[in-house]
Amino acid sequence: MMKLPHLDEVSFSIYNSRADKSWLYHMSHNESIKKISIGADELRALILPEDGLPNLETLRINSKSLEEIPKNLSSCPNLIYLSVIANDLGMIPIEIFKLTKLNELRIHNIRLEYFPIEVCSLVNLVKISLKGNLSTFPEGLYDIPNLKEIDLSENNIVTIDERIRNLKNLEKLNISQNSFSTSELEKLKDMLPEVQITMWNQKPLT
Repeated sequence: MMKLPHLDEVSFSIYNSRADKSWLYHMSHNESIKKISIGADELRALILPEDGLPNLETLRINSKSLEEIPKNLSSCPNLIYLSVIANDLGMIPIEIFKLTKLNELRIHNIRLEYFPIEVCSLVNLVKISLKGNLSTFPEGLYDIPNLKEIDLSENNIVTIDERIRNLKNLEKLNISQNSFSTSELEKLKDMLPEVQITMWNQKPLT
């Protein structure tokens, strides 16, 4: 069995689709790691150690085959950046919403129509990017006052509630490739006159 040295910070990528998953497992068991970046086409799941990665701050996973986000993310209490890009994610583990230090969240290619309202627990979130199949603006986002950037492009959203005004720190909103009508877009611009709104290429309603 391979033994890894004690390291203060490691950033690594695996782009070989036949990468040895046991190597990945032992690498993730180095508790001192601060950054993990993974690209592996055939990676279906990432198992984090039960006893935790207390120093992990950044986790990036990019895998065409990924079926779920690690369920034991609460073992990484100091995580501030989480990015998961896959082909067909169908579940958002509740553990994500225990990561109260999270500053930026990116989850792309979501199969869900509705994002869990528990996202409101991420009180320190500044940037969020959710792309996939959402049909409504995530309700929980209305209650995260520190949000500065929201990217909801490539979804099926048709409207945004006036509660968007509650986000006093919002600077950028990307709603490109959704299904907003012209009147809804005009209403949104009126509600957020100081916000940079990107809204190109709206999809026709079906």
